[in-house]
Amino acid sequence: PSTFWATQFHATFEDDLVGMRTIDLLGADTLMWASDYPHPDSTWPESVDVVEKHFQGIADDIKQKIVWKNAAGLYDL
Repeated sequence: PSTFWATQFHATFEDDLVGMRTIDLLGADTLMWASDYPHPDSTWPESVDVVEKHFQGIADDIKQKIVWKNAAGLYDL
């Protein structure tokens, strides 16, 4: 199952510190942070603060993958 997960799935999380605890389990290449904008329960306009809080102590290359690079790769942006 882990091989299928790594090649076929992505997971998102928003304002959820548990999402950070799944990096080692799911892999940084399959996780994507989401602001859920423009929904009323989104983190916007505090998204930058939420990202800073969630990614404290996380290596910058991992942070970049989860915050934007994984989504850009998935959607060919």
